[in-house]
Amino acid sequence: MRPVIEQKIIRNLKKFESYNKDRHRMFVECSPREAVQILYLLPWMLSVNHPKVPGYIDGARHSFRVHGVDRSAEIKKRDSSFRRLFGVGDAVLFARKAVRSIEGLYSIGSAGTLAQTQDSDCDIWICCDSKVIGMEGWKVLQQKVNIIKDWLDTHCRMPVYFFLSDLEAIRRGDFGRAVDEGSGSAQKNVLKEEFYRTSIVILGKVPFWWVCWDREGVLSYEETWAGVCEGGRLCDDLVNLGGLDTVSYQEFLGAALWQLHKALTSPLKSVIKMTFLHMYLDRPHEVLPCHRFREQVLGEERGFQDPVSFSMELILREYGSQLPDDEHRLLVRCFYLRCSLTAFETKRSMRKAQSQGFVQTAGLSHDDCFELDAFEEWDAARQVRLGKMMMLRLFRFYEDIVRKAAGVASIMDRRDLTVLGRRITAIYQKKKFKVVHLPRPGQAFNLASLEFVWSGSGWKLYSGSGREVPLLAEVNILEAVAFGVWNGLYDRTAMRMEPNATSVSLQEIINLSEKIKDIFGVCDVVERDADVFLKAERFTKILIVISFEKSPYEKDINDLGVIFANAWGELYVRRFQSPFALNAFMRKYKTGNPGLEVYYYLQRNASYYEKIIERTKRLTALFLGSGSG
Repeated sequence: MRPVIEQKIIRNLKKFESYNKDRHRMFVECSPREAVQILYLLPWMLSVNHPKVPGYIDGARHSFRVHGVDRSAEIKKRDSSFRRLFGVGDAVLFARKAVRSIEGLYSIGSAGTLAQTQDSDCDIWICCDSKVIGMEGWKVLQQKVNIIKDWLDTHCRMPVYFFLSDLEAIRRGDFGRAVDEGSGSAQKNVLKEEFYRTSIVILGKVPFWWVCWDREGVLSYEETWAGVCEGGRLCDDLVNLGGLDTVSYQEFLGAALWQLHKALTSPLKSVIKMTFLHMYLDRPHEVLPCHRFREQVLGEERGFQDPVSFSMELILREYGSQLPDDEHRLLVRCFYLRCSLTAFETKRSMRKAQSQGFVQTAGLSHDDCFELDAFEEWDAARQVRLGKMMMLRLFRFYEDIVRKAAGVASIMDRRDLTVLGRRITAIYQKKKFKVVHLPRPGQAFNLASLEFVWSGSGWKLYSGSGREVPLLAEVNILEAVAFGVWNGLYDRTAMRMEPNATSVSLQEIINLSEKIKDIFGVCDVVERDADVFLKAERFTKILIVISFEKSPYEKDINDLGVIFANAWGELYVRRFQSPFALNAFMRKYKTGNPGLEVYYYLQRNASYYEKIIERTKRLTALFLGSGSG
């Protein structure tokens, strides 16, 4: 290798190591205890095989050692405390013979970035050369990793997920389990791009890609690596995980589909990634973001560069400027909330500097920041408004993906588009008699109480005591109760009802809510198996509610409600004023719905409870068989 190239690589390596230390500091700042467990204790445990230390494999012929563990100043500093933790005294822990090397431990994703929050998890790649470790050693290492994970699951508040990865497989773009959860086309280089852009070297060799960079021109990855290997001096501390020149349009499409699936449950977490992918779908020949980020870290004399801040600034500068004002504002707000930022953090910290940098770039005012800082205290109505804006963004993104997929989508992509479209339909599309699903920006609504109010012409539902904007308006009581349960708003201790002239009691609302929850649960469309959405929708459960709004002393059956769900996860409510109308409805659903479960509900204090229940069962048994309860 030419001396001038070697000097550049050494210079890049020093710059990267400084950047990587900053990522460690950011991680420790965000989660002090968890960062120590992941950054230092984890490589220590992987390199030890002692009966008292998690990861011990009895009778193992091979020991493992994370590259550089015996040279790490941070681990040496903590070695005595780790020994005390497990009570191993002065035992020799790092084996000197028959050792198999773990090339490196690398995080991928939000850990040690501005996007790390108290809800973040940590994905870790454990990279090895399978040819060196061998099949038996690979199995032993997998066992060791599983034992360590069990210990971390108990003692580490941050969920940690391990992906045991072979170097050659990574070079090929074959990430095994790391993409098993994914949707759409194999994402291969999309995942590698994210890895290079967001990873932390927890311990081990530095990915050669990071240092194979020259301000004055493009270095050939393979030729430069061959030169490094010939020189020998640098090779020991660098690992070849493969170059990355481009990402195919097909892979960006597959990744975008997967983010759309994730957005159905975690819109805040996905909206930024969706927009990022959308930007590159529009510009398939654009320089990859990881290349641009590497250039910023290695080439510019600036302070710490956060990969998530970089991504968001890139979006706002090159994509967001073309958006309408309302969409630009939504994007900024989503990022602020996604990262749990606060512009008025008082601590002197790396996170504070990154937060303030984003606020300045995004043009957020003090009032904007105060409003967003109070997000945890927003009432449900306000949350719903933001959720609806995010839902509209999701719809537009899906429609655009469908257009871009025309003519280029693979069989897998077309399948995913079908599943995704039907999931979106099942959650959000309005249909006659269908229970409305409330879009939510976070995990749960801030709901002090769920208030049932009779308006004279129908029922309204409110979040708490405020009466400005109802969550639901002018519906019958069955729709109102089903809506509350289906949207996860039901809490028997927080149900309220304004005094009114109807015969409906709060206790009966609670009783019916419990019944609906037991039978149907809450909206779970995104958790249903994808294969369900490749089949025609069919109804699976029916609850017949008898005379709910009538006096418990009546014995006539002239008010019959039906709550029914299909296999796609949609819930419907119908009302009938006579047994004949109900039977006509039941006859319609007799065919094409095998295994349909039928349940019944009647106020327990009804004077003619047993007679009415039996009479209703006889009316429906003719068409659907006996009920379940």
